[in-house]
Amino acid sequence: MANYPTQLGVAPAHPMEEFVFHVGGRTLLLSATAMIYALSVSGDPPQVSPCHVVLLFLLCALGIGLIHVSPALRRVPRAVAVARALHRLLWEPRQSQGNRVKKWECTDAGIQSHVLKTMAAFISCLSSAPSQHPLIKDSISDMLVALEGILQSENERILSQAVDATQKLVSTIGNSVRQDGQRCESQGIWEALEKTKTIRSIADALRKFVGGVQPIECFTAMTALLTTILWKWPSARYHVWSNNMLMVKVERFCGNPDSSIAISVLKLYSALALCGHGVMKLLERKELTAKVVQSLGKSHPISVRIEALKLCRHLMRSAKGCSMLTSLNCEAIVQEINRALGGWRSSSCKRIPQDQIPLVIEACRTALMTRWVGPHHSFFWANKIDKILLDILIGNCITKNQTQVLLSSENLLSLVSDNITSAQPFIWDILGYLAAHCEEDFHPKSEGKPLFLDILISCACLVATDMMQKGITSLPSSVSEIEPVSRAVLLMFVLSSLKVLATGDVSIVSNSLHSITNLINLASFSTLPEYHNLISENNGVEILSNIIKSCLKSDIRVSRSSIASHLQCCWHDVEEWEGDDIILFYSLRALSQLIGFSNLVYDHTKESSNKHSEAQELISNLQYILSSTFGRGPRWFAAYILSFFGLYGFANKLGRRMEKALYEQELADVELVLMNGQSYTVHGAILAARCPYLLPQRESHIEERKLDGHHNDLEIGHHREKLIHRVRMSDRVDSDALFRILEYVYTGFTLVDKHLIKQLKVLSKFCELKHLSALLQKKQLSWGMQVPALISL
Repeated sequence: MANYPTQLGVAPAHPMEEFVFHVGGRTLLLSATAMIYALSVSGDPPQVSPCHVVLLFLLCALGIGLIHVSPALRRVPRAVAVARALHRLLWEPRQSQGNRVKKWECTDAGIQSHVLKTMAAFISCLSSAPSQHPLIKDSISDMLVALEGILQSENERILSQAVDATQKLVSTIGNSVRQDGQRCESQGIWEALEKTKTIRSIADALRKFVGGVQPIECFTAMTALLTTILWKWPSARYHVWSNNMLMVKVERFCGNPDSSIAISVLKLYSALALCGHGVMKLLERKELTAKVVQSLGKSHPISVRIEALKLCRHLMRSAKGCSMLTSLNCEAIVQEINRALGGWRSSSCKRIPQDQIPLVIEACRTALMTRWVGPHHSFFWANKIDKILLDILIGNCITKNQTQVLLSSENLLSLVSDNITSAQPFIWDILGYLAAHCEEDFHPKSEGKPLFLDILISCACLVATDMMQKGITSLPSSVSEIEPVSRAVLLMFVLSSLKVLATGDVSIVSNSLHSITNLINLASFSTLPEYHNLISENNGVEILSNIIKSCLKSDIRVSRSSIASHLQCCWHDVEEWEGDDIILFYSLRALSQLIGFSNLVYDHTKESSNKHSEAQELISNLQYILSSTFGRGPRWFAAYILSFFGLYGFANKLGRRMEKALYEQELADVELVLMNGQSYTVHGAILAARCPYLLPQRESHIEERKLDGHHNDLEIGHHREKLIHRVRMSDRVDSDALFRILEYVYTGFTLVDKHLIKQLKVLSKFCELKHLSALLQKKQLSWGMQVPALISL
């Protein structure tokens, strides 16, 4: 009998282990302790209990095949067996459930010691146990209740055991608790945090923290916990940034020489900066922002610099935040960003060292502040951002003497391909933003310096061309072949691919990256005059018009962040200029370049024809974009395209309501009188808000008169004793042009005939109606241009 366990493969591994036997559809659970005792019996013992007889029978039957051990359930995990023992031990009359709340009541040191030893045995086998087993989960809950009571003991030996058990339990199940927290309802956890006043307790503890007396680990642990809460539950951020005493105390630790403290504080501020109001509160603290900028310096450890860069990035997520931060420390911020980007070159490394890559990547993310207009652009150029970006892109291998050699397309593309890093997507974004906000006559080259910007632009063009041609043709071996190959690709690949999308045979979003790449390529070609006719002759305008229509019909929008994996944004309420559908954006961008060369014409006074109806459909779609919540970029391009059909401005629902006030003249109090005797009666308040330049600047231009009997009864009823201010206009003001200006001022939109454009250009410039003037001038739109606010009252 003693050999049966080995022969049958059911040898117990631990005295607390249990076995499951299946006999005729029934299940028997036997402990290993009983098995070991029974198997140790030799011959006929003088006293054998019925339990032992049954056990011996089972083992014999097992040996001859009358019963079997289930392979899946043969061995119950040791943790479950220990949990049963622990559960029985804890649920003896040592816990009460008064008011349905468990409470440990046993004060006997011997029993407490025995319970703690059993807990230690249970904890030691938790790592391999099924964490969702009901008995294990219940045992952990009971342990916490018991530990709460035992930790109140005054016996040092018991306390030592209890603390040791608590530490082991936390270190063992900590990850499981966090994972369970992710599965729980977030709102429920937040309600528990509020009910227990957790945030206030942490804030009070941080305010009372005394450095040098209390251990540093205490401070970093509290800030880490608070940071985690702020990241997970946005509602918690208000309770922190509105607590002025806490903010003052934490600020003292910002820039602390101890890197662990500095990092914990910067992480806490970054979590607060996820809230727009939190950003404003942080930026109001000038001493704090100065400390953050100092933390960017190369004298600090890389880990501190990375966290400082992250905080700056969060603070500059909006144009206002960027402006506020750079107004105080612009040059210093840009210098430190550039040092983080290019500091690795000081060790004569050809490529970014591995330990420097996280710093460079975070500096790249922060350098995306170039998306906003501001003085920081000039500081980036002054700090040779073009050379830094080029070195990240191709390696620190270029010298002044090598400039001409490296202009070879083969060498450049080879260098870029051999130095692929995760920083490349950021380089293209930074370069694009820098270029978008450059003045037209800007060029950062000076006498005797290599043309690093020219090389960088060449790299961008080569990479874009190579990506467009992959799968169709290899990179041309000489520069002279690039133009014809690009022309062939444009005809065979770009337009044909977009034509398929425009017909609706293939979903635009089914391969969004492919579609967007083609649209970007087409938009790029559309900026070149030599391609305008070529694209128009191949139905480029019609294709783009159909894609725009498809985008508006679809409920699915493709945001840039969904295809550009390097973009990470947790501040979701910040609007990108491109809007939330870049397929629509790039379609509008390309169409804005081509519309002037198309044969689409819309005469508002004539009946519809086929071409007329095509133009009308496009106009309707563009007007829908103007009056909807698309991004500023799509709305600008839509307005720009509409101007080619004689429609100028940004129509909105409020404008349509204001139009009634212009025509009915109710409560009008200003009369604009032209030299030919014609006049327009308008509302002074509206002119003061929208176009103050139409109001008189000197008293001599104003005549006041009361209404007299020459006006009809209706007019008298409306105006009664109100004063009418009469303003005489210059003899150079055309009456039709003035009315179009008034229509634009009231409604934000106007229809202009070609013969009025010249007069309107002059008048809109005088009135400083910048948006209307830009549309009338047909100037190329600059990236990031502001548009009138969308008002839909």
